[in-house]
Amino acid sequence: MAKHLWFKDTKDKILMIDETVMRARAGLLILIPIFMAFSFFYFNSMFTTQWIIDASTVNSDFVGVDTEDRKIYELEAVKRTYEYSLQTAFLIYAFFDLLCGMSIWSAKFSPSILFANFITRNKTPHYTPYSPKRFAWGIGLMLIFSCLVFFNPNMLPFVGTVLIPLNVAIGLLSTCWLFIWMELSFGYCIGCKVHAFLVQIGMLKDECYECNNIYQD
Repeated sequence: MAKHLWFKDTKDKILMIDETVMRARAGLLILIPIFMAFSFFYFNSMFTTQWIIDASTVNSDFVGVDTEDRKIYELEAVKRTYEYSLQTAFLIYAFFDLLCGMSIWSAKFSPSILFANFITRNKTPHYTPYSPKRFAWGIGLMLIFSCLVFFNPNMLPFVGTVLIPLNVAIGLLSTCWLFIWMELSFGYCIGCKVHAFLVQIGMLKDECYECNNIYQD
């Protein structure tokens, strides 16, 4: 195992990490949004009706018509509910794992960093600035927290008054998947580009040479 995990040297003024290890870690973490998307389809929570109808209670005589001349019948139905404890466990792990990568001290507690460091131990390191990646992971933490709220709406103080639409969850999962896929496939870090833009307009102060070109190898 490398002395500094994926860091070039933890004492460097401008902290650098091995992008080879970082991308291997991303390849591991992309499995989580893939599983989340699969669970929607597998458990039919996207396309099935939200109501379970008791056929024995259906009144064969319609009680009226609506504004579009459709017949209205009386029946008993139960609102379909879903149990998301497994998805929640995966999201909690993802949140913990990303959070561990946010500092030098906590990186050693990240299972994905340890495993990615191990499987790339014979690869030539390619070092890149750490701070833009950490900023991107911060965006990831916000996305994961939003997904946790969708699967566990009781986390909200106004539970019962607001329902999170399903397409919001799909959008969150798609965004997570897109961010990681862009990093894996093209080496394009969307969060890093946002970080660089914020540095350029003065909202962030950072010595990252890729953001403001003040540091040279």
